[in-house]
Amino acid sequence: MSGHLAAFIGIRTKDWDWLYRDYLLAMFSQKRHLAIKAYKEFEAGQEPEEIKEFYTKKNVPSILGCADFKEWIKEKFHYLRSNTEIPESRSLSLNSDTIKELVRKDFGLEKETLMHSKRGTENLPRDVAIYLQRKYCRQTLVELGKDFNLANYSSVSSAFERVKLRLSKDRRLREQVARIERGLSKSQENT
Repeated sequence: MSGHLAAFIGIRTKDWDWLYRDYLLAMFSQKRHLAIKAYKEFEAGQEPEEIKEFYTKKNVPSILGCADFKEWIKEKFHYLRSNTEIPESRSLSLNSDTIKELVRKDFGLEKETLMHSKRGTENLPRDVAIYLQRKYCRQTLVELGKDFNLANYSSVSSAFERVKLRLSKDRRLREQVARIERGLSKSQENT
């Protein structure tokens, strides 16, 4: 008997003390003994063929639903995005457009200014956006480079490190970045 089946039909083990059984069992019957019997039958049964077909396909998205639902899931569970135990957690990362928009507004810039790069000239707002996207979106340096129209991923790495260093020395920038991060948290709570 599998561990989860034993846990659901009431065989108590320390490993499964956290499991709330009543809700699931009530879906089968209001009478506990009938619910346990029906759950055992359910567990012993075969998956419908269409479900088997669906999950044997390659490249099945980890989140299924409309765009609004997917965005809600990403924002609601973003804190799991860096969990290495959940391979698909990367899909929970924050939306890079949200970060850019908050940075742009906080610095009082037009969108084009944020994305502009000129060799040898610092663009602190763009660097902050790169820093935050690297931190919250789990984008690779190459992906960030494409996102910010930077040909070389080392430019992305340099921008990230510049902000990191500057944050350690500049209280006003730390406060500004913290304000933007609070805005990111609020945008997630509002959905």
